Amino acid sequence: MTEALSALVEDGESHLSGGDYVGARRIFEEAVAHAERAHGDHAKELIVPLMGLARASGEDNATASTQMDRELEVQRRAVAIAEATLPEDDLLLAECLHAHGVTVWANGQPAPAVELLLRALDVVRSGGGDAHGYLEPLVGALLDAKRAVDALPHARELLSLENASAPADLTTLFIVGQCFRDAGATEEARAVLGRFLTTSGADGNPAIRDEVRGWLSALEMPPS
Repeated sequence: MTEALSALVEDGESHLSGGDYVGARRIFEEAVAHAERAHGDHAKELIVPLMGLARASGEDNATASTQMDRELEVQRRAVAIAEATLPEDDLLLAECLHAHGVTVWANGQPAPAVELLLRALDVVRSGGGDAHGYLEPLVGALLDAKRAVDALPHARELLSLENASAPADLTTLFIVGQCFRDAGATEEARAVLGRFLTTSGADGNPAIRDEVRGWLSALEMPPS
């Protein structure tokens, strides 16, 4: 990126991190327009400011319902440009596919989200990147798509990576435990869900703890 474009992107990120979504959108729109004037409508220099604009459009929870279509539209453009201009193993392509997949999943479309998230994982592996952050949304989308068996190897890898770096967090334990349960990996499910209850402690979310206890109780019952 040129110095002027980099400065705009940095300014947009600063506003975004400070919670000024309206200001961030304005700056990223300016960055997109600058990149279009300098490089054309389909240049790779558009990818980063477009992804910033998408995030600025989607991260304001107060306007999420009105901004979701805008976020998806901008992401689709960024993905199309990335696919046309970047190598197949470029980590920026992986980031674009992953971000779009997460948004599609959040929009209640797990099946197409899974395909995007699987592609993102393949690209990040090909590019030698860190796959860790790509696994949890993929497992969640596969579960929502009723594909727990397909999620199983990704859930096991996610748990292994978390255990290797630090104790797995509650979100990971919940999603992985649910995957094991839904896929019929009963012993693994018992172990992970038990860890969830122990880790969350008595001060954990009561509704979620009750749900996990119910899962464990059902796993103890003999098959009918």
